[in-house]
Amino acid sequence: MESSKLTLNGDLPGPEVWLAVPVYNHAESLAPLLEELRYFPVGIVVVDDGSDEPISGILGDKLRDVSLLSHKKRLGKGAAILSAVVYARECGAKFLITMDADGQHSPSDIPLFLAKIAELKQGKSPILIGWRDMAGAGAPFLSRLGLFFSNFMLFLETGVGVCDSQSGFRAYPMGVFEKSVPSSRGYEFETEILVLSLLDGRPLVHVPISVSYPKNRISHFRIFSDTARFFVMHLRLAFFSWKTRLANCCGRMDSH
Repeated sequence: MESSKLTLNGDLPGPEVWLAVPVYNHAESLAPLLEELRYFPVGIVVVDDGSDEPISGILGDKLRDVSLLSHKKRLGKGAAILSAVVYARECGAKFLITMDADGQHSPSDIPLFLAKIAELKQGKSPILIGWRDMAGAGAPFLSRLGLFFSNFMLFLETGVGVCDSQSGFRAYPMGVFEKSVPSSRGYEFETEILVLSLLDGRPLVHVPISVSYPKNRISHFRIFSDTARFFVMHLRLAFFSWKTRLANCCGRMDSH
């Protein structure tokens, strides 16, 4: 994994729940977010995915009590999450919460995830998905259309209905990353890991969350190239899923 690590709070054993914030040129919205995150009983790791100006140089002291990982160049949101996974595992994490740095997610919803995590029993713990009311929040039409397509394709690939397959606000049991590691490293990572986890029999739980779309929100989603990658990923996953189902069906028929 191409990254350089700068740890500002030391390699602490840390809590069992860590919160990761992937960042790419989001220094302005990250600073107030970090101030709010300090009040929660979680470890915090920020992953600077090759920002034009390093986050450490912009925020300085605002990164106190925060672990900062830095990629030398932009590798993608999925790669940033995986860097956080490696670090959180080293710190003894059992769950990793992820949230975006662009201001659309509210830290006030973190207790919803923590409460669900506290309720979970041992075994194959579910992935907790933050379910956004995008229509009510006035999300752009293209964003809602893309989510509809993604949810529909995920249902075809897994047979499971998911309300928000593209939400970046979610909580992963660390065991997810031992088997279901996507090949994607961009935005599509978050959808692919749901498909792989569902095909592996891991359940999902929806957690209704608030969402907002600030006027000064910075999005780095590239409408044509990123959409094309999502489309190719879904074709690949659909083929893999249907091939697996056909093999299982043939296996059951041969056993009779």
